[in-house]
Amino acid sequence: GSAGATGGVYLGDLVIYHPDQATHFCEHYDTVYGHLTFNAWPGEDIAEISCLREVLLNAYFSGHMTTSISLPNLESVGGDLSVQGLYTEDVRFDNLTAVGALRVDQVGTFASGVVAVEFPALVETQDQLQITMNEMQEVGFPALTTVGDFFTVNSNDRLLNVDGFPALETVGGYFHM
Repeated sequence: GSAGATGGVYLGDLVIYHPDQATHFCEHYDTVYGHLTFNAWPGEDIAEISCLREVLLNAYFSGHMTTSISLPNLESVGGDLSVQGLYTEDVRFDNLTAVGALRVDQVGTFASGVVAVEFPALVETQDQLQITMNEMQEVGFPALTTVGDFFTVNSNDRLLNVDGFPALETVGGYFHM
């Protein structure tokens, strides 16, 4: 289905672990009023769920063998957003502007190319921002101004600079790098 085909709201918690489930979701919905657990399948990307616009509670994305975890239409996650992907080279959430907390860990551990984590529209996390144990070389949060609680970027051995946070002004808790 195309992005926002019907704009429907899925009521309840949702677990997606097969492309057919993602395709069915996008044919009928673009919002999850509950928790979303997404266990990706081996392949290039997760385009089958690209219609996703909003998750009202927590969202967990496990990329496993997926090369790219990119959700171009996701705008808001009301709770925690967690992203993992051992073989993932590209984590990109172009339009995500609001999130309760953000955790990116174990991305690119077995990836063969350049690993990049990009959240170009994210302005604020209400709670923590935690980017740990990744093999990324690039990180981009150009619009992020505020982290509500603690900010942690550590155990990212291949990340040689942290200039991906040029607008960061406020961290409500501790700051650890």
